Amino acid sequence: MQGPDAAALAAEVNRTVAAAVDRAKQVPGIKVQTFNYETYPVNNDKGQFTGWRVRQTIKLETQDTAQLSALLGELQQTLNLDSIQYSVSPESLKKVEDALISDALQAFQQRAELVTHDLGRSEYGIATLRVNTNPQPPIVYRQAAAAGFAAPAPPAIEPGTGKVEVEVSGQIERQPQ
Repeated sequence: MQGPDAAALAAEVNRTVAAAVDRAKQVPGIKVQTFNYETYPVNNDKGQFTGWRVRQTIKLETQDTAQLSALLGELQQTLNLDSIQYSVSPESLKKVEDALISDALQAFQQRAELVTHDLGRSEYGIATLRVNTNPQPPIVYRQAAAAGFAAPAPPAIEPGTGKVEVEVSGQIERQPQ
């Protein structure tokens, strides 16, 4: 919100955000967090003070996109939607990474055995082993919408697919025969 009186703006933002947080908490399966509370001066193109801007961010997390879409449509009657981000849930990410790590370690072992055999040895030892995971950053969709206008339709939310990578690298040592 923007206007000439910082205290009045802060009070209005506080009321509006509190109402949105209370409403979001009523929806099962949606986690709510507030952050990034800002009050700052606004200047015109000549650098002259024209008023204040007060802003706060609400973060909503859920795995239920239909519920989220409906809630966002409702909240957009009084709030601006800045962005929607998708990321793999921590539980799903761990499950996929664990499976990929197991596959990667098996491939490393097969290569180590191949190298050892081709060098005329029967055994090897692992000198170093590194396992790296590189989760991809969330996909962000931005939407600039002005509050106070007719309520928009709920945003269409359709998650896609992402890429999860695991890298296993290391060094092996030949064992004496």
